[in-house]
Amino acid sequence: MHSSDMSQTSHGAIYRRDTRLATRCPLIRHSIMAPPPTDQILRDLCSKPETLEKARSIMRRAKAKTGPGSGYEMGHAAIGLSAICAYLASLELDNGDVNETMAQITSCLAPRTFAQCLNTVRTALASSSSDTRSKVKYEDLIAIHKVLKGDLVAGWMDEAEETLLKSGEVRVKTRADETLVKCAVFYWTVQLLSLARIKPDHLTKPYSIEPDDFHDVVEVLNDVCLVVSDRIRVEVDRLKASARQVKTKQAAVPAATPSQMLATSKLLAKAATPSKPSLKRSLPTPSITEPESVSPSKRRVAFVPKADGGDALPQTPAKRRRVAMASAPISSVSEASTRAPSSSVPADDEVATPTVVPLPVASTSSVATPRRGTRRSVNEPEAPASQVLEEQQEPSDDENEEDREDEGLSRSKHFRTPFIDRGQWFSRDPKIERECKMAETYKQKMVAVHGHPLARLRPAFDWKTATPAAISS
Repeated sequence: MHSSDMSQTSHGAIYRRDTRLATRCPLIRHSIMAPPPTDQILRDLCSKPETLEKARSIMRRAKAKTGPGSGYEMGHAAIGLSAICAYLASLELDNGDVNETMAQITSCLAPRTFAQCLNTVRTALASSSSDTRSKVKYEDLIAIHKVLKGDLVAGWMDEAEETLLKSGEVRVKTRADETLVKCAVFYWTVQLLSLARIKPDHLTKPYSIEPDDFHDVVEVLNDVCLVVSDRIRVEVDRLKASARQVKTKQAAVPAATPSQMLATSKLLAKAATPSKPSLKRSLPTPSITEPESVSPSKRRVAFVPKADGGDALPQTPAKRRRVAMASAPISSVSEASTRAPSSSVPADDEVATPTVVPLPVASTSSVATPRRGTRRSVNEPEAPASQVLEEQQEPSDDENEEDREDEGLSRSKHFRTPFIDRGQWFSRDPKIERECKMAETYKQKMVAVHGHPLARLRPAFDWKTATPAAISS
């Protein structure tokens, strides 16, 4: 029966044997059994109270600075953090309470791994001390966490801190203690303001504060600062009541009726958008001496009305005028061109007439769109009326020929040379053309120096008899 029990519980016997071995040596006990709490390891290593307190302080800072995402993660080697903190505390106090060999054996790490972790913890603590050098201020915390009414809230925090320190429940000795009190007072105040979005982790992690110490200070504030908390609640209720009154006054203003809103919108639209002047208002007022403006591409022809009041041809129908002309308007260009060939007045009489009607300058306010310019310039100087009439009555042969030539030279806008698409089949590659020119030049140089290699095979040509000569042997 004893043998069967041993066979069935062989692993249990081995476990009991290892347990008995662990109870004999405390150092082996740490490596075989489950790791004890952190504070227990510090108590086993530190024999002096001051070393233990210093090790606990370093342990809190090291945990915050070597956690996940801090950049100083220790991984599986974090099991030796307690021994490393105890050794660092002994070094800072310089009392020789914990030596490096004892700390390395207790940490259950290899000597090389222990040295690497020791350097990592030292670097993390150095960065922590450099980060906490600057003094924490309530104004900075209010700006970081975006708390409204910053000046008023900062006054409440100063009053709460003063009450806490006067009570004697908390003593500030170091910069870390001051940071702890500042963060605790800030958290206590924002909780009275019902700002649930601000959590304790938002204050403990950035400043490497132990959560237990943080909550202890907050509890002390709840017990000591009762008068301050009542005053803060009364002030908050007053601010909320004033905000409700403002909203009620805004809601009490009667809303405008739809008809009033429509009338207001019409007035605003009329004031914002001025009416555009009509086309008739923008046109200049016609006068007797200024005829109706025509297209700038048309050439004006001046003429002199008949002095004897002879029979005139009937007027051709013209475009309907936009504005009524005066009682004695000047005839249009088309009337002058129609009347000129059939006029019975000789050219000599018209040349003798000195009266010439001045042509008006085209108004800049004309709205007619200019047409495509003709071959003859529009801005060329105009001849007197008599000369124009002579040219129209007796056109010369040279002018007729020029007109025919102009008509023959006129091309369509989309004129295209015939067979232009077939030119590509008669062209060669530019590179080949360059090479052929170079080869031809080289051939001419060689022929000039050595002569043509086939010259003796070509029959000589007698230019006098125009017959090929015999080839000389």
